[in-house]
Parts: sequence; structure tokens; C-alpha cells
Amino acid sequence: MALLINKTDIAEYKDISLFTTDNKIDEYISDAQLQDLCPLLGYDFYFDVLKNIALPAYQELLNGGEFLVDGNTWAHSGLKAVLSEFTYGRYTYFGAYNDTSSGNTIKTFEFSNPTHNEDRKDVWKECKQRANSYFDVIKVYLDQSDFTVWTNKNTECTNNTKKGGFGYTLIK
Repeated sequence: MALLINKTDIAEYKDISLFTTDNKIDEYISDAQLQDLCPLLGYDFYFDVLKNIALPAYQELLNGGEFLVDGNTWAHSGLKAVLSEFTYGRYTYFGAYNDTSSGNTIKTFEFSNPTHNEDRKDVWKECKQRANSYFDVIKVYLDQSDFTVWTNKNTECTNNTKKGGFGYTLIK
């Protein structure tokens, strides 16, 4: 499967170690694409994006851009931002383990301790919330776009990813 982002793209949005190997982060990019992004886009559109990513319209979807809503200019961050958040959250939560000849280990050093599981889980949740917030604006962009394969127009995305965040009600 083609990856829509790479380590360099993630580094535009998140502070990621220079020592993180491409092989290690690519695993989390792949997981984020299939388990987080695909349910948001739907299978048909997800595979359409993978197939046509080199086309200009899809590049704008990937990189972000501006669009009009009721005469107002809106800006969406693009799927790179969404995937970067999902990937970083997965990497932070699941990436602390290293495969060694003795099995999976967590490295420790004399003057440092590994981050606690609950702290890593909190970062993962925050990243998922941020990614879903980015996608909320992208969905508005997609709903008024000319992408013929996009089928979630004017419907709520049905996925297994909890949106999180705050609910609000406008009182008039």
C-alpha cells in the first residue's frame, strides 16, 4: 500500500526524533491510513485517493487549501495534517517498544525513565481529537467538491474512531 505521508511530513506538524527510523514510523503511518483515515473517507474514496494522489485536485486535498463557504474563505489543513496527528498518536502510544533478541523491551537509561502508559495514552487521545477536528473542516470541503467518488456528502461519518472534544449548544 502506498503511504500518503512520510517522516518528513510528520516533522512539519510534530516534534519527532531524528533517530526514529523510516521503517519504524512507516508502520504507524500504514496503520493510521488503514485504521483511522480509511473509515473517515470510506473505502471507495480512500482507494480513489491512493490511486489518484498525483493529480492536482488530490494534491490540494492532501496538502490543504482554501475554499468558499457562503461567501467566506475557509482553509483546510489537508490529509497530511490529519495523518500526521493519527500517526504521531499511534507512534507515541505504541512505539515505545523495541524488538530485540531478548524479546520486546523498553529502553531505560541512567538519567531517564520511560513515559508512563497513561501519559502516552493521553497523547494518543489528544492526537485523535486534533486529527478529527482537522477532518471536520476537510469534510465540509469534500461535501462541496467535485470528487465523484466521495459519498459521505451531508451525512455524519460512521467510523469506530471516537471523536472526543467538547460538545456545545448555541443558546439564542
